[in-house]
Amino acid sequence: MKNCGILLTLLFGICSKLQPCKAQLGIYIFLIAIGAVLALWSNPEFNIICMLFAFLAVVFGAMRWTLTQYALQIEKVSVVNLVLFLSPSATIFTFIASLYVEKDRFVNYYNSLNNPSLASQFLEEFIIVSMCGGLFALLLLIVEFKLIHHTSALTTDVIAKVKDILLIGMAVIVYDEKLSITNIFGLLLVFCGILLFAKFKHNHQNNNNTILKSQKYEQVNSFDDDDDDDIDDDNDNEQVEEEDERGIFDVEMVTTIDRFAAI
Repeated sequence: MKNCGILLTLLFGICSKLQPCKAQLGIYIFLIAIGAVLALWSNPEFNIICMLFAFLAVVFGAMRWTLTQYALQIEKVSVVNLVLFLSPSATIFTFIASLYVEKDRFVNYYNSLNNPSLASQFLEEFIIVSMCGGLFALLLLIVEFKLIHHTSALTTDVIAKVKDILLIGMAVIVYDEKLSITNIFGLLLVFCGILLFAKFKHNHQNNNNTILKSQKYEQVNSFDDDDDDDIDDDNDNEQVEEEDERGIFDVEMVTTIDRFAAI
């Protein structure tokens, strides 16, 4: 279910006009999604409630990254400001969720307050885990926002599939996990989809650069034409002024000659 979230990211990106509506792009993303599902395929035990929560998590995740891209690229919000706005609310909701999930640990800590050694040990573990985990989560969040700011939410989701491939490779090397033919076929599909997606993004970026260059060239040409028109107008005005000065000089000369003739 989680690996199909990239399809929703593409859908939300197209609806918000952050991604081009191209058939090729849809095929490549679908290929990556199917390959990711097959790469992690095993003998699953289906649970309706778990599937519902997983689907909601995928939907909210895709919406989150799409809104993040919109805020960074369209609204021009900086990465630092976005983190500052999101961190307080994320901390509050995480703390509330931890009270429900980790309530047994909090109860044990409360009961161990009478024992200073157990209380200090629990407090040290809590500080180490929260500080180290929070620091790494903050750094990961900043890197993800920077990546979305310079690329897109869809590209970030595709790169996440590269991370999944690396995790599968580490599981095989470190933990001696065994891959089935289905898993290997899925990895090949993901790898091919990523290569095709990278080629598509490269060609799309080149087309955009060509369009921007042509627009700048047209603006420069129109600016030069305006300058030429201004120069011609200035020359005409100078000629008119010169003719007016000549006319005034001729009148003054005639007036002077008439005065001498009268004398």
